[in-house]
Amino acid sequence: MLNFMAGKDENDATTSPLPIINYEKQIKKGVKDLKIGICYIDHPKIKNTKVAEEVKNAGKIFENLGAEVEEIKISNKIESGKILTHEYAIGVYTVVQRAEVSSNLSRYDGIRYGNDRSFFGHEAKNRIMLGTFTLSKGYSDKYYVHAQKIRSLYIKNFKDIFSKYDLLISSPSPSFALPIGAMSGNPMFGELQDLLVEPSSLAGICGISVPCYRDPKTNLYLGLNIMGNYWQEEKILQAAYAYEQSTSWNSWIKK
Repeated sequence: MLNFMAGKDENDATTSPLPIINYEKQIKKGVKDLKIGICYIDHPKIKNTKVAEEVKNAGKIFENLGAEVEEIKISNKIESGKILTHEYAIGVYTVVQRAEVSSNLSRYDGIRYGNDRSFFGHEAKNRIMLGTFTLSKGYSDKYYVHAQKIRSLYIKNFKDIFSKYDLLISSPSPSFALPIGAMSGNPMFGELQDLLVEPSSLAGICGISVPCYRDPKTNLYLGLNIMGNYWQEEKILQAAYAYEQSTSWNSWIKK
């Protein structure tokens, strides 16, 4: 699918003019000699949990496949060779994403695109309201501009990390999937469940998630998030393919 989706679209100014490769032909190159960093597992809320254990186990599989794997320490400030804590990303993502929702959905006025904004669901309306507030006069500098400054720190941090590593791995979520209804009454539920992928999303780097463990008691899965530098989609696809061929978490994978 990526072979057809990637590349320049003359009708979309946000697409990249960079040449693309045939990802399907690259996918079986493996991870031999790649350097992979393990992220976030030393955070107090994740350390010594099943999530951290299975991310480590995934790292061992990559080592067996010929990659060099090591843990990257988490840091509360920008430090070379360390990864900036994901906790700052929660507030940044909330402000930036809501502001973009407010801006992008404002065009749905019932004239150009059929139904107006009254047809949006409860969550969409909430995000429009918060985004409009953060972009309003007197609050834009206080919230949106400040959030963008912190976002730039995540971008700077990932550039430093990727000068030393080809790929990064972590869990995409700090826990197993939660029961239906768990988000009721918690407006920040989504952000808290996504907090391990919010830094990479804010920085705009590429990533893919594949299953890395299934709990035999609950039948719930844990995921493995494989992240790559800008325009390095072929590496994350190579790693994901190699991992899935070496494990049995995806029962539909043909060996």
